[in-house]
Amino acid sequence: MENTTNGLNSFDGEQGQFTKNEAKLWAYLLKMPKHPKVIEHKGIAASFGVMNYRPIFRADALRRILNETSKEPVTAATISKHTGLTHKYVCQLKRALEEQGRIKVVSLGKCPTTGSNGVQFLLSDIQNPMP
Repeated sequence: MENTTNGLNSFDGEQGQFTKNEAKLWAYLLKMPKHPKVIEHKGIAASFGVMNYRPIFRADALRRILNETSKEPVTAATISKHTGLTHKYVCQLKRALEEQGRIKVVSLGKCPTTGSNGVQFLLSDIQNPMP
């Protein structure tokens, strides 16, 4: 079988390299202003000929969360609003990122998006996580 890897590393380190088709899918996701809805993932991946698409979409979600939190402290609801990720998924990934030490809760306060009190404001110390 021909080696179709192009040497690009996965953003979250879960997979060693992208195949050419996976790299094309990743490039497509980088250009999208918001993360696509979950119901669209399978169809988008199929259009690029990618069967194992979940790690790529997860890496894109992590990239978007880290980009949002690297600028200033924000809430999960605000991240959801800006990235297109569901609030629940942002919270799930936040937990994983906290365990890895890549994101932290810096304060509690009133959410500018929902108006709720006692909401966590998140910040990552990564200056330039990804474009």
